Amino acid sequence: MNNNNRCKINIKNISKIRKLKHISQVKLALKIGVTQSTISRIENNKESPTLHTIENIATALDVCPFDLMSCSCKRKQKNSCKQCQRKIKGRYYI
Repeated sequence: MNNNNRCKINIKNISKIRKLKHISQVKLALKIGVTQSTISRIENNKESPTLHTIENIATALDVCPFDLMSCSCKRKQKNSCKQCQRKIKGRYYI
């Protein structure tokens, strides 16, 4: 499989969900034990969070980790294509 066909899992909904819940980057950072700049870098795709951080963010925002994830492939079906869903489920052992 060439690299252009591979799915990449993105964390893209953190900012949207955080703002809908009226939680600042600073407050979210304090809740999960990281700096505000770490939250900013994650939201701007400049840093990839660990699965542990994704779980902590989801807990702090009171959402499922899947709500924070999507894929960047061209086979999108709603938020994630089937291949990305398998990757995400594999990472979370679901």
